[in-house]
Amino acid sequence: MSLTLNAPNPFGATTALDMILARESSISIDVFDVSGRRVRHIASMPALQGRSRIVFDGRDQSGSPLASGAYFFRVTSNGGQVTRKIMILR
Repeated sequence: MSLTLNAPNPFGATTALDMILARESSISIDVFDVSGRRVRHIASMPALQGRSRIVFDGRDQSGSPLASGAYFFRVTSNGGQVTRKIMILR
């Protein structure tokens, strides 16, 4: 599995990351703050082999906008886990 850097970065409204899976897999997508606290669980789902785009709207689990700062976007699959640093600038 590979996960591209998000674009745009930093972002204010939305950002996108491209994920490439070598094989069909179950994935989980989460966002964490710098203290390691999960601020958003985006999805847990089966994903097909190939390229997929993940769009993140910069909101927490309750739908409130996250504050400006650094966060970590993590995708976990049967084949491992990849984490990318993302920056929100409001």
